[in-house]
Amino acid sequence: MKIFIITENYPFAPSEKSFLLTELKELSKNNEVTVMSQRVGDIDPEFPKNIKAVWLGKKATALSAVFYFLGGILSPSLYKELPVALKCGGIGAAVACIKHFSLARQYRSQVKKQFKKLGTPDIVYSYWGNMPLTGMVLLRKKHDKWKLISRCHGYDLFRERTSYGYQPFKRQVDSKIDGMYLVCEAGYDYYLRHWSASAPPVCHLSRLGSSNQYGIQPYTPSDTLRLISCSNLIPLKRVGMIIEALSLIEGIKIDWVHYGTGELEDSLKKLAEEKLSNKENISYNFAGYIDNTKLKEIYSRTTFDCFITASESEGGCPVSISEAISFGVPVIATGAGGIPEIVASDNGTLLPVQSTAHDISDAIKAFASLSEEERLSLRQASRKKWEADFCAEENAKAFTAAIANTKK
Repeated sequence: MKIFIITENYPFAPSEKSFLLTELKELSKNNEVTVMSQRVGDIDPEFPKNIKAVWLGKKATALSAVFYFLGGILSPSLYKELPVALKCGGIGAAVACIKHFSLARQYRSQVKKQFKKLGTPDIVYSYWGNMPLTGMVLLRKKHDKWKLISRCHGYDLFRERTSYGYQPFKRQVDSKIDGMYLVCEAGYDYYLRHWSASAPPVCHLSRLGSSNQYGIQPYTPSDTLRLISCSNLIPLKRVGMIIEALSLIEGIKIDWVHYGTGELEDSLKKLAEEKLSNKENISYNFAGYIDNTKLKEIYSRTTFDCFITASESEGGCPVSISEAISFGVPVIATGAGGIPEIVASDNGTLLPVQSTAHDISDAIKAFASLSEEERLSLRQASRKKWEADFCAEENAKAFTAAIANTKK
């Protein structure tokens, strides 16, 4: 099969690499795969050599967005959607609808050019369920034989992740695609309730996961509780709550390392300086951005007692957690998105999303009090959970088989 995959950045930037690389390797074993993105830059050295990478072109400027909007101003799809937007979120949502439509039309134009250059594919696969997917719906005609599928994650799925509680064109798109793949049960259930317009439904559960070529390492006990967290430093991840929780702990030696950068980096470093620098029992390190390949190398030679996250929203089961449990690391987590599908009492502590710093502090202290035998039991359960549900290679094989059987 010939497959076109539309991404946001990868392989020209790393943001989707941890989600997508294993899947690309599997898809390209027996298929002709081309990955397309509006991002431009150096191609990831680990990007499979048997896959073609195509730069679609620059993202629309304000002026060109107006051009794309005017070019489709008579589109029935737009006039069908505008009342939905107005009802959902008023003028602001209507503006979001128009912007989405304009950018979707740009994707339509850019991918149409690639059809002419590279030939018509058998499948177009949008990695995100937003503008690129809408653009492909606008591109496809009734007589076209190519199939259209997509994934949906978080910001492209949940109403609460948008400014006006409005996700553009969702039900229109659902009625015109051949497969929608959700990355967790929570997302699958949400999609069925809110966006499914087809009978039978075109949505399916298709987890992501992580790779681990190292296996699980022997556990080395320590008098110091070794915590790791990994996320973007953005408001949704609530890393500040981890800092506040650690500041409440006395009498337990803790070494915490955080991997990831983001808009809150400076303010969080300042908060940590204020709250933690004078605590003799706490050491911490903001280690910055790390490629997930290098992170797995660190996991393979470093013992971490527990992974911790305080996220208030997740689109699925975070790859950062699946990476940790693949090495047998237990988890303390708030139950956002699909996290309850990957964390339970047998491999860690699942807290309510509304948890406070005191709640997280109590969970850390409870974990610190566990015996070595209890910690080993949690570690074994973490690894088993990964093997059962979150091995990226196995999930990629299942996804590849599923899309090969997609019916138009």
